[in-house]
Amino acid sequence: NESQPIVIRKNTFANFGEAPEDAGCAMNMYCQPDYGGSLGLIEDNVFRDGVSGAGFMAGIRLSGPAAMRRNRFTRLDPPNAPDVYAFHGSGPVRDTVVLRDNLFDPDGLAADADLSVIDASFNWWGDSTGPYHPVLNPQGQGGEVGSLVAFDHWYTDTSFLIVPDPRLPLPREAQLEVYPNP
Repeated sequence: NESQPIVIRKNTFANFGEAPEDAGCAMNMYCQPDYGGSLGLIEDNVFRDGVSGAGFMAGIRLSGPAAMRRNRFTRLDPPNAPDVYAFHGSGPVRDTVVLRDNLFDPDGLAADADLSVIDASFNWWGDSTGPYHPVLNPQGQGGEVGSLVAFDHWYTDTSFLIVPDPRLPLPREAQLEVYPNP
């Protein structure tokens, strides 16, 4: 039985992590290893003004293969908590999270992994020098990446990567008519 991937698109996650039930992050996704398939696609979202009370997570925590594209991570605290964190579940194979066309503010830890791999080519790390990595890119002034984050290329011009804020005004009232009404 193959599971269908979850698609999370065009949302704004803001002011999260303050309540105890938030677990300190906007999203915590876990894939059962026996089901196979992809955990999900997370695209065109904005993650902003998050606070991790535990200091462990600031944005998204993933266990399972997933793709993230065209998301924006801004003003997430504390700086030592990763915006994107991939961890290995109980399955025998390392999971891979793919990051493409995402925008990270330069302050703090942008992406990190624990026994999983993050393929993070072609993202904006907040500076044209690319992400900071103490060995692979020590001159990078952008967001920091962990040792299990593969980054070969990064964008230096972000004019085409503008992610609109997906907030839509909600109506104050709504009316629903059902016919026939029993």
